[in-house]
Amino acid sequence: MHYSRVHPYTLFSFFSRFWFLLILPVFEGLIVRPQTLLQAAGSLSLQFLFLLALIFWSVLELAAIGYHAGEGDLFYKRGALVRERLAVPYENVVSLTVRRTILSSLFGASRLYLDTPAGSQKRADITLTLSSKRLRKT
Repeated sequence: MHYSRVHPYTLFSFFSRFWFLLILPVFEGLIVRPQTLLQAAGSLSLQFLFLLALIFWSVLELAAIGYHAGEGDLFYKRGALVRERLAVPYENVVSLTVRRTILSSLFGASRLYLDTPAGSQKRADITLTLSSKRLRKT
């Protein structure tokens, strides 16, 4: 079975979950512990390494996400460290919601939210970020 990849715009959702971790060192350096310019430049290397680790982890997560629209089921996989695989029969799908923001439309992406009766009421069971062209085909 061949799993299709999601749109690279998915990286934005990964970064948006961890943005506060990038701001904390800057906040600490400016307000809590004011430093000289030379000390601040030395602490930037640690922040740069953290940023690289965040980018590396996000790319791993992106590579682990995939979906396959089969005859009677939608197959979904995700997880770089802890793998999760789901098979959702089409007859169990309660609602499909397509959301396209201004920022995502600039990148040609749309989010597809799939809900089932057994899922949580607060968030979708499956969220896929697909190119708008591919979404129109399916």
